Amino acid sequence: VLPFDPLENKNGSCAYHPEAFTGEDSQRWAAPGERPQDGGAVSMFWTCCGLTREDAPGCVVGRHVGYDEEMPWDGKRAERSERPPSP
Repeated sequence: VLPFDPLENKNGSCAYHPEAFTGEDSQRWAAPGERPQDGGAVSMFWTCCGLTREDAPGCVVGRHVGYDEEMPWDGKRAERSERPPSP
C-alpha cells in the first residue's frame, strides 16, 4: 500500500467498489421443494458491478475520501464483467 498524500489527491487517485462483495445461491430461483442442480453452490460477486473476484479492481474511479467526508457518487465506472448466471 502506498502512503496517501493529500496534496496529490485528485480524480482518478482511487478505484473502489461502492457496494458489497456478497454471495447468492441458486436455491433462490428453485421452486419450493425443488433441489438446485448445482447443490446450492454460492456464487460470490460485487453487487455494484457483478465482478466475481474479491480482489477485482474497483469499478468506480474518483479521489480518495476521508472518513469525515461525504462519498461522491459521480465517479466513472470501469469495464464490467458479466454477473454470475442465474440457474
